[in-house]
Amino acid sequence: MKATLTSKLAMCVLAVAIVGLGIAIGADVIVQNGDLTVDDDLVADSLYAGGVVAYGDSAVIGDLYVDGTVDADSYTEHSSFYDKDVYGTALDYSQDSSNTIKVNAQGEKEYDHEADPAFLQRWVTVTDYEKYTDEQVWNEELNEYETVRVYETREELTSDLGMKVAWLRQCVFELKQENEMLKAELAKLKAAVGIE
Repeated sequence: MKATLTSKLAMCVLAVAIVGLGIAIGADVIVQNGDLTVDDDLVADSLYAGGVVAYGDSAVIGDLYVDGTVDADSYTEHSSFYDKDVYGTALDYSQDSSNTIKVNAQGEKEYDHEADPAFLQRWVTVTDYEKYTDEQVWNEELNEYETVRVYETREELTSDLGMKVAWLRQCVFELKQENEMLKAELAKLKAAVGIE
């Protein structure tokens, strides 16, 4: 499945990756008027068109396929914080990694987002570029019908990465506090029995 690049930041990251790859293999990389060319092959005739990286009528750039959503929005949201008054002790939500693994229809292990606490879950709309219908829509400017491709979408559960980082940061802090408390208790016990 090819996926929508939902922000210009993600598009910039992708363009830099393609340009870097072209340079690494010694190809001529040209970005001009929004077109990306490697050697003499036009890689993308529109780097960012309506939120979709397009190559002709598909969301493919060379051999680059993206399975799932490429979304840079959450990476720019660095203001997530763990509110202990709302969620309580962060370590209470910690669990063994075997509880966060599920087996998909192909028999492969994958991360189970449903195992995350609700505050770490995030629902996103995923566009399926392999499932679409072509519809005839009247174009007022051209005074004629044109074919418009309408892609199927679905809601998919993912992780809120910014919140997950904030939660893990709080877990580390709570472990540090517990460690300091245990060190102090151990020092008291050593002093009580005369061990240095």
